[in-house]
Amino acid sequence: MNDTEGQDAFALPLSAQWPGWALIAVMVAAFLLHLPRGAVMYEWAVSAQILRAGYWQNILLHMFAHAGFMHIAFNCMALASLSPHVAFRLGAGTNGWLRYLALFICCGLAGLAMFLAIHPDGDIPMLGASGAIFGFAGFLVRYPPGAPGTMPLWTRETGRALVDFVKTNLFLIAILTLPALLTGQGGGVAWEGHLGGFLFGLLAAPAFVRRPAR
Repeated sequence: MNDTEGQDAFALPLSAQWPGWALIAVMVAAFLLHLPRGAVMYEWAVSAQILRAGYWQNILLHMFAHAGFMHIAFNCMALASLSPHVAFRLGAGTNGWLRYLALFICCGLAGLAMFLAIHPDGDIPMLGASGAIFGFAGFLVRYPPGAPGTMPLWTRETGRALVDFVKTNLFLIAILTLPALLTGQGGGVAWEGHLGGFLFGLLAAPAFVRRPAR
């Protein structure tokens, strides 16, 4: 049994804490710098139409942008909870940080790819770190705290994780999307990005984990 089993995120070593807090600091700094222009960072959002207009930099920037205080608060809390377990699995030092950042970006890109695949001509923008965060959740299905190695892809735990994914997104839709629709306001939950990130984290997790020396 691994000695991290049963521990919460804040009980892990500092080397596992810093990557997540660094990422949170970058997102909060970007949000605060944008605040004089408004709490919604539409300039960094992405959609099929936005990309056709030539804003290719938003492919990366949208992962660090948010649509208000509640949005960034939810994502920061999720990162603070998940990141230490992910970073612990990916290892310490420069290589561990690079693997962490690569996983975050790849999960975010997978979420964007799923969003664009479902809305190839869409003009509704997507922004936020949620796709990458759900990718971390998918990663932890394969490498849960306390597990001695890689968990098989098709297990009862994987099925439970998929059910939890659906429940979480239904909850987010209920508290974020439905009120926006009922009041005639914009906004909502980009479940497509969540799904793409989650599936990438679930399927590609072993490719990011450090291999033990022979």
